[in-house]
Amino acid sequence: MPRLRTPLPTQIRRVAAGVSVLLLAHLHAQGTEISPRSHPPARPAALFHPTDEALLEEIQRTAFLYFLEQTHPVTGLVRDRARADGSPSEGKASIAASGFAFAAWAVAVERGWTDRTTALERVRLMLRFLVDGAPRRQGFFYHFMEMETGERAWKCEVSSIDTALCLAGALLAREYFGDPEVTRMVDHLSATVEWSWFLNEGSLVSLGWHDETGFSRYRWAKYSEHMVMSLLGLGADRFALPSVYWDAWDRVPVGTYAGLRYLQEAPLFIHQFAHAFFDFRDKRDGYADYFRNSVLATRAQHAFSHDLRREFPTWGDRLWGVTASDSETGYKAWGGPPRTTDYAALDGTVVPCAAAGSLPFLPEETMATLRHMRTAYGDRIWRRYGFVDAFNPETGWINPDVIGIDVGISLVQIENARTGKPWAWFMRAKEARAGLERAGFASTDRIADWSRRDALLALAREAWRSLDEPGSSNARDTDTHADPLRLSAVTAASALGFLDTATTTRHLLAALDTPLPIGDSQADARYAAGLVLARQAVPALAPQVEERLARMTWNRDPTSVDLAASDRLAVFLRIANGIALPSEWSALRRESTEAGTARVLAPADTAGHLYPGLWLDERDTLVGASASQLAWSLLPGIRSADTPPDALTAALVLEHFPTEVADRLPRGSDAGQWLSNYTRADRTALLLALANLLAGDAIRQWFQADEVVRRGREAIAEFAVAAFGSRNSLFQVDELAPPPVVPPQRVAVALPASTPRDQWQWNEVAGLEFVDSGADIRAGDPELSLRFAFTYDSEHLVFHAIAVDAPEGFQAPAGRRGVELFVDPAGDGLEWGGSEDFQFLIGPRLEAAERFNSRRFDSSIDKTDTGYEVSFTIPWSEIGLQPRPGLALGFTAAVAADGANEWSPSLKLNWRFHRRADGRFGLAILQLR
Repeated sequence: MPRLRTPLPTQIRRVAAGVSVLLLAHLHAQGTEISPRSHPPARPAALFHPTDEALLEEIQRTAFLYFLEQTHPVTGLVRDRARADGSPSEGKASIAASGFAFAAWAVAVERGWTDRTTALERVRLMLRFLVDGAPRRQGFFYHFMEMETGERAWKCEVSSIDTALCLAGALLAREYFGDPEVTRMVDHLSATVEWSWFLNEGSLVSLGWHDETGFSRYRWAKYSEHMVMSLLGLGADRFALPSVYWDAWDRVPVGTYAGLRYLQEAPLFIHQFAHAFFDFRDKRDGYADYFRNSVLATRAQHAFSHDLRREFPTWGDRLWGVTASDSETGYKAWGGPPRTTDYAALDGTVVPCAAAGSLPFLPEETMATLRHMRTAYGDRIWRRYGFVDAFNPETGWINPDVIGIDVGISLVQIENARTGKPWAWFMRAKEARAGLERAGFASTDRIADWSRRDALLALAREAWRSLDEPGSSNARDTDTHADPLRLSAVTAASALGFLDTATTTRHLLAALDTPLPIGDSQADARYAAGLVLARQAVPALAPQVEERLARMTWNRDPTSVDLAASDRLAVFLRIANGIALPSEWSALRRESTEAGTARVLAPADTAGHLYPGLWLDERDTLVGASASQLAWSLLPGIRSADTPPDALTAALVLEHFPTEVADRLPRGSDAGQWLSNYTRADRTALLLALANLLAGDAIRQWFQADEVVRRGREAIAEFAVAAFGSRNSLFQVDELAPPPVVPPQRVAVALPASTPRDQWQWNEVAGLEFVDSGADIRAGDPELSLRFAFTYDSEHLVFHAIAVDAPEGFQAPAGRRGVELFVDPAGDGLEWGGSEDFQFLIGPRLEAAERFNSRRFDSSIDKTDTGYEVSFTIPWSEIGLQPRPGLALGFTAAVAADGANEWSPSLKLNWRFHRRADGRFGLAILQLR
């Protein structure tokens, strides 16, 4: 076994030996273009104090020991789990852990823990077995394998996600080592994965395949760690997933905790695994900023853990973090928010890789808990491979094991946080870049490349020349009235360094010496915005500016009532000047319309979305998000066109995705000819957008600094709420969400308890229209149905239900069986887990319970030949209602019949249950007669 060696003395030496020379030689041999765009430099996610660097080095180096010692010497496969103290371990190999091993060897070379020759031989060994020895099906690997032979272990599944994690690690190794043999083998692995086969004639990839039963009935249908798999499938050269795949899965569940709104899944690994490889920083698709989403998920769990201190006193700011792990009673996929329950109910266990794997997202808070665990718990939880997988500070339980994927995510994410190198290596892979492009990702980076910035600065100079040069065909209009945008153009030119202070002042004085503009409310607003800029850019001109502002009457009504129209700037300034009430802003129409696969505020007008935001910083508001969505929807056309976009489109896209359009704009002598095709207003808009981009948001900063503008922002609640700001990761929400599919309203009747049973009003839940589950339904599956009725008296509401889940010829389902009753007393939409809403359930193997608020009720259950019959007797006092004829409340009834395995029939029917745009659930209506 090779010995670890001390780190090499300098970073330069490591990079030169490990990456740069070999990678460049490999790319040259392949005929690949080498450019900053294709191979961006590594950049860390955070900077750490030297003492924290030392701890992180220790965590990583001990983690690497796991991959060094728990790898089979012949097959190269990595053990799924091992004893934390390094004592002899039995067990199977994990194909996902083997994927993390590829990354671990690259990091080890960079860190100087081993030499490149040793690492390369280990990587070749692993790849040779995966290519020539390991069993595969359509290119996919078994989840667990025998260490010595690679044969299937535990009758496990062929796994789509675990194969993807292995492939991601292999691609990283290919890009890092630049070795011809490694490249050939990784290319072979990648080319032989038949992604399209795993669709199983559906629109989404199946979770797995079992040799005995075929495909799992479940698919990757919502937000999860599958993003790494989906993007690799989209980016494949052969057998790729269709281009529409990225739009096929649902961006749910959306949740809010501590004011943070994001795609919410309880275990943190879901928010980590794809990010170990794909660098989602400064990128977004049409749905979300996924890096910010993981930041918010981590921040929410930090707050969530603090909020549970009464229950778990050891938890808090310095000790927190839960993700899937071992526990005293077995493996749990737990976490929060939302808080996991039932078999994954929290018990105080802390999982170190929850913090370590989230280090790039929340460096300060995660570093604090890693430091505290190492200091306060010491060798009780620190063994040969670093932290144990999990421990319970409430009970004293300490896991004797570590788990390979948890060790792997810790090692790789710490390196991403410290240097960003795993991200940089992986993002060189053509498969990664192609996947992101086909999924519609766009860069939000503000352009750090100086050659691009110089080209855009030259374009801005040409735009200013076209607006200012006398005698030019594009020169300032000869109208004796003021150009509404002239003052703004001058301040933009000043911010970009085209004018010195004296020249700026002279230009502004000349503009102030012309009569007020003639036009509509838009012209008034643009002129007033220019006055505000002039007052901020040259304070000595304040008296002249204020005299002009005082002469503006603001008596022209806005020409549009839409928030997305240019007139909103006039509405804002009317409110800021005390001429209108904030309700005038609230009254602006917020209807949405389609723009490609996105939705934007109507009208989907470039000018309306662009102009006000050149001055008014509205990027964190609804209209700012709509402008970003509109710009995103224009990118496919810009990318595929042979000619530059028009000036107004260029300005809008420069505001939101500058790197996506910078190289498509004309340069040199072509710029003047291109600009001559557009109006003076459009050229000015382009100049202002370039000033905001290249001069640190100069226009917006000057405007926001003005006292009048500050008053307007304080008066309008939308700016303070900042619904699309840093506490939100989503774009297709609120008014920008697709219209929900709303099922027809259904009404049930509750009759007095004295009514004979044969006169109760029975309702039936049966058929595909009521399906509320994600498992595939196949021919020959048993039918499922529920009949229910309500009765009541002055004290109780009684729910009666008959479930049929074992029809003739079928046995009762072996998994979860149960009836649920959801009650929304206020009828305002059910809030999941809300204090004023309720979930009652019971089943043959389910203890009767009210899940949301632990309310008291009586129940009964009786077996029948084809299922079971239940009743819930719910005190009116427990749900806060007084019965009376005519009373209406929200409710729905559901029945579930799950198999014991993912290939068994599994179905849930729900009478009326749909997610509304506000995040609540719409239910049916129950009326008392």
